[in-house]
Amino acid sequence: MDRQDLRTRIEQKYQTTTQQITIPTGLLEMTVVEDSGLLLNQLKSTKLLTFPYWATIWQAGIGLAHHLATVGNFSGLSVLDLGCGMGLAGIAACQQGGRLCFSDWIADALLFAQYNTLRNGYDGTFVQMDWSFSCLGHKFSAILASDVIYERQNWEPMLSFVKAHLVFGGRVFFSEPARKNANDFPDYLIDRGFQLSRYFYPVEVDGRLSKISIYEARYK
Repeated sequence: MDRQDLRTRIEQKYQTTTQQITIPTGLLEMTVVEDSGLLLNQLKSTKLLTFPYWATIWQAGIGLAHHLATVGNFSGLSVLDLGCGMGLAGIAACQQGGRLCFSDWIADALLFAQYNTLRNGYDGTFVQMDWSFSCLGHKFSAILASDVIYERQNWEPMLSFVKAHLVFGGRVFFSEPARKNANDFPDYLIDRGFQLSRYFYPVEVDGRLSKISIYEARYK
């Protein structure tokens, strides 16, 4: 599907706007839902089956994009953006030479991710899947996981998926906005065989400053 076809499919369902995200490697222009509040109203009226987390570029995703632009080097490496949403983190990895696979369980999220990737001059593969029970049959040198550890019950299936899809010595990047319920996550990673480095990035959106935690973990 080319860029114009994607744009047409998106605009048949959503009013959109452009959100500009500046990271150390430059400006990214992201097409996003103009008023995600309308989606919340649809959720309340049962027109949506699940909360539309994918329809917002969250601070954790911006923080991860900053981190990848600062320290990432994925030249020629396969990278999985797990729960990609609008595609921001994966596009930042594309800038660093990664060969990207974008995945999300929401089909419309993948439409936006693919359009945004093309809009910023990159490409990738796009897979609809649920990581809680899916297997891609392929291992990756790096996995990106932004804002996916907010529920502790998901930690074990998440790490099982990561271990099954990460090459020996590969890296996984978790990003989250310093939630209290994730305080134990670093120890959880270490106890399960990961070597861990932790970084912090201040991210300001609409006048609200958040401190984003990045857990860069290597599994050996």
